[in-house]
Amino acid sequence: MAIENGEKLEGGSAFVAVTKPTDWTIVILRVVAFLATASATVVMALNKETKSLVVATIGTTPVRATLTAKFQHNPANVFFVIANGMASLHNLSMIIVHFFGDKFNKDKALRLVMVAILDMMTVSLASSGDGAATFMAQLGKNGNSHARWNKICDKFHKFCDQGGGALIASYVGLLLLLVITQIEIETMAAVAAGPDHLFNLRNNFYLGAYQAAINNSELPNLSPDDAVERDCLVFRSYIALGSYQLVINEIDASAATPLQAVKLLALYLSGPDYRESVISSLKELLADPGIGNNPILRLIAGTVFMHEQDYNEALKHTNAGGTMELNALNIQIFLKMHRSDYAERQLRVMQQVDEDHTLTQLANAWLNLAVGGSKIQEAYLIFQDFSEKSQVTSLILNGKAVCCMHMGNFDEAESLLVEALTKASISDAKDPETLANLVVCYLHLGKSPSRFLSQLKLGHPDHVLVKRAAAAEEGFDRAIQSVA
Repeated sequence: MAIENGEKLEGGSAFVAVTKPTDWTIVILRVVAFLATASATVVMALNKETKSLVVATIGTTPVRATLTAKFQHNPANVFFVIANGMASLHNLSMIIVHFFGDKFNKDKALRLVMVAILDMMTVSLASSGDGAATFMAQLGKNGNSHARWNKICDKFHKFCDQGGGALIASYVGLLLLLVITQIEIETMAAVAAGPDHLFNLRNNFYLGAYQAAINNSELPNLSPDDAVERDCLVFRSYIALGSYQLVINEIDASAATPLQAVKLLALYLSGPDYRESVISSLKELLADPGIGNNPILRLIAGTVFMHEQDYNEALKHTNAGGTMELNALNIQIFLKMHRSDYAERQLRVMQQVDEDHTLTQLANAWLNLAVGGSKIQEAYLIFQDFSEKSQVTSLILNGKAVCCMHMGNFDEAESLLVEALTKASISDAKDPETLANLVVCYLHLGKSPSRFLSQLKLGHPDHVLVKRAAAAEEGFDRAIQSVA
């Protein structure tokens, strides 16, 4: 599938590092913390030094004794080894949970809480072990004259140095665990901050219910950022319905950067005369260090450059991800490039963020359609699930129809596509994807697709199917002329 008319998804074409930004940060921090605490455990557990020391003098003859310093001789060091060993096991377990937790527990919120609690318990355990070992290290280095405890580090240099190295490694691991715990707590706070007021609006937009998105966009008590995102979704819905001029007229020069980007998309899609100036304006905005990294701006740039079939330039602005929409657009671009392997990697990133997200499910269906074979049935079930739980839209019906055509069920595909035409709003009555899929379906059924192809040529002369049909006609005419 590809993003067309602002975000509209076509059912039959091929498609294309947060993700939460903290996801890979936490993994890297956990790996380093694991290495630090594991090193501290091993170094302290292997800490042993044997020396021959003068313990007395008889006359002028020194009396020597062979003494051994071991970590086991000190309960504090034993506790240190146990604490750091458990911290290492905890970090290793959390790394495994990060990658495979979804297979065993689908409740992400519960998993997030449990991980945070275990992190705090591990911090407490590790800090206790470090504190006890640090006290004994200070005692071994300086002794205690009041208690008449002699220092030993002047005699067992290697033992003390090795123990000090273990302490340093352990404190590094403890510091990283504190940072990880802070990130986890902030993530929980963000999740618990309150309801997502734009959830339904986004879902309507993602699933092609553009008029519903527009009709239900009056949402109270939005923050300034949410209000801008709301306006972007509404104007992109108008773009998807073909109301380009309305968007161009409504967004003025004082609007926020995301809205300016949406206006440029409307200009780009309104006609070929504006495309060169739109691309120039986009590049100028993207080059501005103050606003160039705006997610909506990058999303619009990726959409425009994908329309231009300049996939490398599109990925230059979208490949860093940052939002689910950017990740989904990456998948569409990769599938346009026939790189389903890269698309699959991007899908895994989305699944790690939120496997149940609407865009994750849609992207999974797109990838399954591109891969084909037994994956077609999985794609059909995804669209079927959407049709049962959400408003049935042209996008969902087209997705099911394309799956049916792949499976050879052209009669069912025809009925779905005819239903898609009847469900389309007045302004969207000539939905290009539905018309294009009907052309393909009718050809397989042995029916004449001329009516739908004519509508497609009149309403969407730049559609890929129209261009291919025109190229085929020109090739056929040349072939006739060559043998005439």
